[in-house]
Order: sequence, then C-alpha cells, then structure tokens
Amino acid sequence: MQCFFEEEAFDAEGKLVQERELCINKIGHALHELDPVFEQFSHLPLLGEIAADVGLQQPQIRQSMYIFKQPRIGGVVNWHQDATFFYTSPQSVVTFWFAIEDATLENGCLWVERGGHRGPLRERFNLDGRTTSMVKLDDMPWPTEQTSQSVEVKAGSLVVFQGRLPHYSAPNRSSKSRQAYTLHVTDGVGIKPWVVKQMTQLGQVFANRRLAKIETGSRCRGTRLFNSAYNWPQK
Repeated sequence: MQCFFEEEAFDAEGKLVQERELCINKIGHALHELDPVFEQFSHLPLLGEIAADVGLQQPQIRQSMYIFKQPRIGGVVNWHQDATFFYTSPQSVVTFWFAIEDATLENGCLWVERGGHRGPLRERFNLDGRTTSMVKLDDMPWPTEQTSQSVEVKAGSLVVFQGRLPHYSAPNRSSKSRQAYTLHVTDGVGIKPWVVKQMTQLGQVFANRRLAKIETGSRCRGTRLFNSAYNWPQK
C-alpha cells in the first residue's frame, strides 16, 4: 500500500501547502487484502450478492482505493472509463464506489455520461515491460458537464457502474473533503489468461511507485495487488 499526494500538495519551494494528512490524494491499491478492516468490509457477502445481481458470475477484486479529494486542493479526475485500465475480454469490470462523506457539486462529486456505458471503449492502457502508454480505440469525444449528469449522493451510498461508463470529478475548492472507497471487480469466468498477466505486471509497477511512506509497516507484495482473487460467498 502507498499514499499518493494531491498534485497541488506542494508549493513552488517543495513544501506542503497544508497539513500532511490533508495533502494525501489516495491510499492504494490493495487495502482489500492488506488491511484487516478493509479486507473484512470488501468481502462482505452482501457485496457478492450485488455483484451477482449485475451479472458477475465469479467476482474477483482487482484493486481498492481510499480517495480523499482533499479540501481546497482536491484535484480534477479527467474523463475516463475504468475498462481502459482493467481491460478484459469480454469486458467485465464493475466499479463499486462507496461514499464515505456526502458527495456534492461543491466538493467534487462524480459526473457520468448518461447511457455512456452503451458506447465504445475509447482507450486502452498498455504496459510493455515498465513502459506505459494509452492506445486509442475510438474517436468518440468525451462528454462535458453540459452533456452529462452529476451524481450527488449522501454518505453511506453505494454507486455501482459498468466499466465503459465515462465519468469524471471536478476539483474540490471547498473547505470539505469528499472521501470515498472504491473497488474494481472483474469476472473470473471467461477472462483470457493474458489479461490477468497484464494486471499482474501493472500491480508490480504500482508496487514500485512509493510516493509517501505509510507508517503501518504494510508493504505492497507485487503480484498480490491484482493477481489474487477472492470469490465472494454465494447465497
């Protein structure tokens, strides 16, 4: 596990612009395995039931993140599709987005393209050794706030969406954070072996991107980030 700083966490002299704990953008990417509290929560049978309801036959958690969206310096997350980064054949990734705090227009809630999950995948993240790149798949333009829908939700809400759904969040310039916990889940049924291999390699890249030390003593364990799988209990 690592902490990642907000892009605006440092001033021109390289000093933190506010308290250290208010400069962390997110913690990732294996809380569902390495932290006992998040592991227990992420593997709740209820979540397995929801996964089955949206069509996942063998749900496997590939990544988890705790996102802070810090007050005043919370950065923009540009339009993207999660299937770009969790590319499976057939496409299967589903995102579970848990609102830890109220998500509002003021503090940078999600925006989604209504019906966008029926559109094409625009890009695919590619990893060749330690070199990463984006492969363009379709020329369809990204939506704007004028053509999309804001998703304001109360703390405790769960937002579930398909991997091709375009989404983004605006910067947070308010005095309130917008904390959320996310899981990216793929279907273990019918996924080609090369997909799992690429996810394993991506996990190793993240394991080496230690941007801020966590004082828990936990360490990323390379391939465990993406290669391990947990089959939720069935009803």
